Amino acid sequence: MRTVQASTLADLTQRVAEDYRSRGYDVIIHPQSQQLPEPLAGFQPDIVARKGDETVVVEVKSRQALRQEPHVEPLVRAVQRVPGARFELVIAKPDISSPLPERTRPWRDHEATSALDEATRLLEEGHLVAALLLGWAAAEAALRILAAREVVTTERNDASYLLNRLVSEGVLGNRQYQSLRQALEMRNAVAHGLEPIGLRRSQVRALLRTVVELLAPKQALAEARRPGLNG
Repeated sequence: MRTVQASTLADLTQRVAEDYRSRGYDVIIHPQSQQLPEPLAGFQPDIVARKGDETVVVEVKSRQALRQEPHVEPLVRAVQRVPGARFELVIAKPDISSPLPERTRPWRDHEATSALDEATRLLEEGHLVAALLLGWAAAEAALRILAAREVVTTERNDASYLLNRLVSEGVLGNRQYQSLRQALEMRNAVAHGLEPIGLRRSQVRALLRTVVELLAPKQALAEARRPGLNG
């Protein structure tokens, strides 16, 4: 068994097939029953690779699929009845980029900083909800940037996962985590057309200060240079 990072199962199947081809195997993806040895005729493996007297039968699965359909033993037993054949299970490890919607890309540092500046301006003008929404967008971008900067392996892109992953790795401090978690709850309420009861200027200001720290963690005076975040 091996685990390989990929955006989709189809992508991973193609990559595994190309790997076998590069090693001189004749490869069939999703073979028909007539293309399989007799003991395998009732199965639908993802890949069959042949080279000389060797046959490799490959199944490509996600971890979720394995939890739902964990038993591959019947196929393994059938493969064992084929002379010179062996079975390989390839597990898809989700690509960090795969959950992002199509035709999007993560913000870069300067784009997150620009959003932070605009959120600060909105806060100064008294637009708390708008500042919260744009400030959270900057926060979520900053979490991705921080994960990449600190070389933290992530399997998903959703904010709650990133928060928990980064705090468990010691990249986020507890105060930062609590500030961001509170802001996420308020942002989710607004995003679903609900009013976050008790939303205060100080809470939004705390969010924006935290984003400054995430984007420039080594600049101890960075938040002092931004107007509106300390008053």
